[in-house]
Amino acid sequence: MVGCSLLYGAGRLETGENAGRLPVAVVQANVPQQEKWSPQFRDRIEDDHFRMTRDAAEAGATLVVWSESAVPR
Repeated sequence: MVGCSLLYGAGRLETGENAGRLPVAVVQANVPQQEKWSPQFRDRIEDDHFRMTRDAAEAGATLVVWSESAVPR
């Protein structure tokens, strides 16, 4: 059953307009460690991530990935 699902999925990925293509962006704000968990920098850090996400989407990314510690909450 799992093998059939994998084969079907692979076949579907290879057909269509964007076959084998998924525009992905990885957002990394490069926040200094001493600022990352400080509440006074929270809004700026979030704004930076949201801005970079919008920029990536406008550039054609359909999937934008943030790190697990991107938002200091």
